[in-house]
Amino acid sequence: MTFADFTDKCKNFGGAVSSLLVVVDSKYPMLPVNPMIRRDLDYAAALLGAVAGFGAYQFAKRSGKLVLGWAFLALTVLALLAVLVLTGHAVLSPEVTSLTVRIAYVLFFLALGGAIGGFLK
Repeated sequence: MTFADFTDKCKNFGGAVSSLLVVVDSKYPMLPVNPMIRRDLDYAAALLGAVAGFGAYQFAKRSGKLVLGWAFLALTVLALLAVLVLTGHAVLSPEVTSLTVRIAYVLFFLALGGAIGGFLK
């Protein structure tokens, strides 16, 4: 196995960085969400981030385009803004806000994994 083959194999696990950030977020909170939301959704966020990273890397490798990386990066920023706005200002009812923050939390790590994988051409 050459070094190029080894680095190519390692790039397949680019989305694992997003999964590791979920674990770091559970120990040292980075996002201002309820600890219950973190506990409920950490496995789903980690798994979806890893899968999105793998899929985005495969697309970038085969097509030679970074379009998914940019799209996932934009989605990451939007999800982060949604978490920050919804946890800072209760503009919706508590039930809707809770559901929306849960979706944005998972979407943040999914999109982050996709952005990392999408830029590893």
